[in-house]
Amino acid sequence: MIRSALRRKGSQMRATSMRRLIGGAAALTLIGATLLSSGSTVFAGETRDITIDTTGLTPVSAGGVTKTDITITNVSGHTLSNAHFLIGLDQVANLPGDVTVVAVFGGDSGVCPVVTTPVSTYDCAFGNIGAKPSQQVRKLSVAFAVGASGVHDISVEVKVSETGTDVGSNANFKTATVSTTASLGDCDHLATFKVPGDGTLTIPVVGGSCNTTDSQRSGLLVPANAIGNLVSVDDSTPAADCGVLTCLGFAVIATVNGGTTVSPYLKWSIFYSNAILGNVNPNKVAFLHGATLIPAGNKGLCKTATSVDCQEPFVVQSDGVTFYVRTATNGAIKGGL
Repeated sequence: MIRSALRRKGSQMRATSMRRLIGGAAALTLIGATLLSSGSTVFAGETRDITIDTTGLTPVSAGGVTKTDITITNVSGHTLSNAHFLIGLDQVANLPGDVTVVAVFGGDSGVCPVVTTPVSTYDCAFGNIGAKPSQQVRKLSVAFAVGASGVHDISVEVKVSETGTDVGSNANFKTATVSTTASLGDCDHLATFKVPGDGTLTIPVVGGSCNTTDSQRSGLLVPANAIGNLVSVDDSTPAADCGVLTCLGFAVIATVNGGTTVSPYLKWSIFYSNAILGNVNPNKVAFLHGATLIPAGNKGLCKTATSVDCQEPFVVQSDGVTFYVRTATNGAIKGGL
């Protein structure tokens, strides 16, 4: 009888111990699940992490165009879905009233809408942005027309579609802002970016009093290219130190892409009014580009389609004469006799 009681007691103790072990294991499992869940929540806070890097806006004067290059990088460690590059939409402020988007180009912009007329809002759907090094970066350039002088702040955004609460570090968007101070645009000054494919004449303010009261109108024809051209023109300073020439009118100071060689050439368009020319025969007008003399008349005419440091035939108008001069680079050019 005593042995039977002891056996029953021993069995009960073993059963109790097993229940305690099982209960302890369940508790450990629950704690582990809690830790895993907590760890996943912290990771989820980083799953939408994306960066937007921008270059400074290029110099611009009122009436010109400025450009920034944008790099978008997925640093979340996994694919981000349905990414959109936005301007003037969602979380970012509207563009300033005198600013519009005139071109989106380069890099990965092939999936973006083509800008055919200036717009104040823009939405480019990039789709998914992967986590692998070969998939995680998107690049593009954006050009903005600026109407007035002064400070302009321009904001852009990248937004993705991910599940979960859109708060705190788990927000599904990222913004960036670039600023530029547009200088005053007038008859003698222009700083602008020529968008890809634009090979039109770059000349300070066209129309109004500039066309009727400005005694010299100076511009540049820069060949269009796939990445655009950064151009500035200034003809506000009377020409001086013209070497063997007697100076005429105003010096034209220009910058094209930081001074790089222009292929096949840079063409200067310089209009001298009758008030500047007086009784001067256009065939007698030569030019000094830096230290290079470009002769007048037949001696200075361009001989081939790619000749540089030469003149194309001038055009006589009722109010003056327009001269066309080819050079390989920018700098300063002065007319003289």
